[in-house]
Amino acid sequence: MQEEEISGLIDCFPQNYSEYFFYQELISRMDERSVFEKKHIGNSTQKTEIFGYTMGKGPIKVLIYGLPHSDEPIGTMTVDALSELISDNRELENDFTFFLIPCIDPDGLYLNRGWLKGPFNQMKFFLNRYHRPDKEDIDWSFPINTKNYSYTTTMNETNILRKIIDSYKPELFVTLHSIQFSGIHFYFSNNYVNLFDKIESFVEKSAIPLQKGTPFFIEDGWTYRPGFYRIYTTKEMIRDYIREGIDISTLRRGEFSAGYYLEQNPKGIALVPEMPLYYDLELNNLEIGEKTKKETFLECNRIMLETLDYIEPIWNKYREKLNNKNAHFMRIAEIIKNWRKEIKEEMKITRKEGSDALATKSEIYSNEKVVKYNSCNTLGSFHQLLNDSKEISKNERNSVILQLENEIESISHDVESETNIQHSDINEMVRIQIFSILATMNFIKKRKKFS
Repeated sequence: MQEEEISGLIDCFPQNYSEYFFYQELISRMDERSVFEKKHIGNSTQKTEIFGYTMGKGPIKVLIYGLPHSDEPIGTMTVDALSELISDNRELENDFTFFLIPCIDPDGLYLNRGWLKGPFNQMKFFLNRYHRPDKEDIDWSFPINTKNYSYTTTMNETNILRKIIDSYKPELFVTLHSIQFSGIHFYFSNNYVNLFDKIESFVEKSAIPLQKGTPFFIEDGWTYRPGFYRIYTTKEMIRDYIREGIDISTLRRGEFSAGYYLEQNPKGIALVPEMPLYYDLELNNLEIGEKTKKETFLECNRIMLETLDYIEPIWNKYREKLNNKNAHFMRIAEIIKNWRKEIKEEMKITRKEGSDALATKSEIYSNEKVVKYNSCNTLGSFHQLLNDSKEISKNERNSVILQLENEIESISHDVESETNIQHSDINEMVRIQIFSILATMNFIKKRKKFS
């Protein structure tokens, strides 16, 4: 199949998503596609049944899963759309065997239910978003056992994925992600130049931009080319921490799912397509700015400390009355416990080793505007925790909640007044993720043919 055929296949395929599905809606839709065999692959932490769907008889095995993080539902929509596309194009099963997991984290999807329905808007997202604490991060909880660091998997959902990776041995592994504020970007296990050309050409036709500037979360040495990055595993991170003298106790994570997959299948291909919920074209402004890279990284850290300085006194005042059964409690607790130490450690390294070269306007925007806007995520989680902490008197609780809402509105207004933030269309994000998957499948097929 040529890339033009893939594009045509996607163009002819109707996608009319206007909102995200709840878990039972998603499973009901998957069940309607009779060409797939439904498999109960395990239960979530809260005992919800998790299902996988298999189809095909081809030699190339493909494993794809949605909702690697609880606040990233775009992958559930992509699996839904892809399953329908596969059902309508049965010739794909001659070359491929599919294992699709529409949602690995039904519990996390439920805790995000407050923003999934209706038109997307930022305040609804900030005040209803749920993101798992590091200890419960399904996608970053795979086991590690090295001389200097070990991590044992405790999450049911991670163990389900691990067993499927071990037994199914896919040639292509895809974990479908979204990110709040960015451009489109992809992580790959290797530098596949021709494949990247095709994906980039397709993305350029979209209203959502490819991430051309270097975002704040990308380190030196990760970039194959703008918008295409190397998968950086936790084991590599451990090595770098030791080399750079960083306190390894701040890591608090296991291996990334794609890192675990590549360790078990070193000749396989891992693909991580990241779709932004919202974006600004300024993120692609490669003009040189007026700050050094070191200065803008330090400003990023200062903004994060500012957020911590805001919530920490409230946490300390009400700590004994906060509802420790609330889903957000552990996330806020780990922020209070760990962020200051980690940020100051990072600032120390930046002051010592940071670059004095001038940053691009994209880098400045990413390190400052994006990080400031993203602070509303933390404030929103704290807002939800306080709202559910009934031991605090109603008047006092309402006063603090209003204070947090005003802070979120103030930050978002300040950032939005200086930027041009736009929301990504669900259908566009789905189209791009599906194209990247089909193009990679085609790449593998051609590579096997000529090997």
